[in-house]
Amino acid sequence: MRKYLYKILLVLIIFNIIAPAAVYAYIDPGTGSMVLQIIAASILGLGITFRAWFQKFKDLVFKGHKKDGSDK
Repeated sequence: MRKYLYKILLVLIIFNIIAPAAVYAYIDPGTGSMVLQIIAASILGLGITFRAWFQKFKDLVFKGHKKDGSDK
């Protein structure tokens, strides 16, 4: 666990050294709305993907069971 924390600390220190101190830039409204759309699409895409995986998992687990009980 300590090695893991030391690695994270090392990466943060290196990033702090190579990252610029100040950035004089701005995000215009078009870019900002595009970023929000990417975030929203990513969240929705992940939700749909997990729902599909969960459905496949349920189908695998309950493979032999039928809902209407006609397998008697």
